[in-house]
Amino acid sequence: MKEVQKSKNFGYAELEKEYGIKRNTAYSLVAQNRIPHIRLGNRFVLFERDAIEAHFAAHRVAIPNPMDKLSTSDLLQVFLRFCVFR
Repeated sequence: MKEVQKSKNFGYAELEKEYGIKRNTAYSLVAQNRIPHIRLGNRFVLFERDAIEAHFAAHRVAIPNPMDKLSTSDLLQVFLRFCVFR
């Protein structure tokens, strides 16, 4: 089977399809210069795959695990409340 190679540059439709960024959101991010892009003329905008992925990696936010803040006795209470008595 032939492997489909992804292009280096793409437009708004591919940004929405591959990264889940809605088109109107992408328009706003471009207008505010909050996402890397290449503007060719007044209306034509391209995105570089490597730049977009590097941008997302640099702006990744770690999601805290609420279980890290619980003490051993708190964890035991949670276990007893939700697992044992149901």
